[in-house]
Amino acid sequence: MKAIVIQQFGGPDVLRYESVPTPQPRGTEVLMRVHSVGVNHMEIDVREGRSGFSFPFPHVMGAEAAGEIVRTGEAVRGFREGDRVMPAASLRAASCDSSDCLCMRGADNLCRQFGKLGISCWGSYAGYLCVEQQNLLRLPDDVSFEDAAAGRTIFSTAWELIVVKGKVRAGETVLINGAGGGVGTASVLVALLCGAQVIATVGSEAKAVRLGAMGVEQIINYRNEDLAASVLRLTGGRGVDLAVETVGGDVLLATVDCMTPGGRIAIGGAHAGEIVSMNIVKLFRRQIQIVTTHSYPKSTTANVFDLMARGKLAPVVAASFPLREAAQAHQLLASRNTFGKVIMTVDADAW
Repeated sequence: MKAIVIQQFGGPDVLRYESVPTPQPRGTEVLMRVHSVGVNHMEIDVREGRSGFSFPFPHVMGAEAAGEIVRTGEAVRGFREGDRVMPAASLRAASCDSSDCLCMRGADNLCRQFGKLGISCWGSYAGYLCVEQQNLLRLPDDVSFEDAAAGRTIFSTAWELIVVKGKVRAGETVLINGAGGGVGTASVLVALLCGAQVIATVGSEAKAVRLGAMGVEQIINYRNEDLAASVLRLTGGRGVDLAVETVGGDVLLATVDCMTPGGRIAIGGAHAGEIVSMNIVKLFRRQIQIVTTHSYPKSTTANVFDLMARGKLAPVVAASFPLREAAQAHQLLASRNTFGKVIMTVDADAW
């Protein structure tokens, strides 16, 4: 099979389209043929060696893949050839020696023995992928491989931030920072689906126009407007009930000043600054809650897939590249000149 292989950390030029042995499923593993792949900002950090994770070279990255099972190990039960599937975001162990098993409580994303596809094992930038059966999700027939690869991570993350952790209620006002990115556009769609009023922030007029077409009426360009002053003006001085924050740095600090008393800030990223100095007096005097998510359980993704299958949610795709052009996909994503999710398709020559 063909895969995008890296032999060292570095820029997009280290991503090489090469022939590697096709993995063989054993025991409870299945072999899936990959049709479509989601591209994630975390993979840029992994490629550059800034993720804090380590693995031996050569290595195949990628945490998001949609495809079909073509072979099963001898101990697989419940899955068969032809099933349409996606791997879970976090890879949990098949068994647990803990008396307090988080997976059994539905928090498989917090498994104490978890692994990460594309980090702890070879990932989805490939024609084929081996996955343990307990880490598979069924893909509804009404959800295409492309939409699954584009929507799984961004909608699942948005759902965790807004519904599960953020506990949004219809009629509340939700601030969404970085609303032009993958998780940002998904957050807009989830918030609107939940009946919330959305205030979105972006860094370009072109993205503001796109958000307006999605139904967002209140948009702030953070490059030339003061974030907190603009939010307070739009809310009549009240502030917002919930803020979805995936930017970090100074934007996170400004977001604190955007909150109504008792508001919630849901953090899911920090690509513009991971370390901030914060006056926590603002938090406890105004009783602002901070919640976070780094991953999500399979139950959240199953709910998202159901909404996608019923036409309630549809991902915004910024661009689609063939797998062999992974370097170009990384370059585009790193430029932040995208609106929506970047994906890659896997051609037959990779199989």
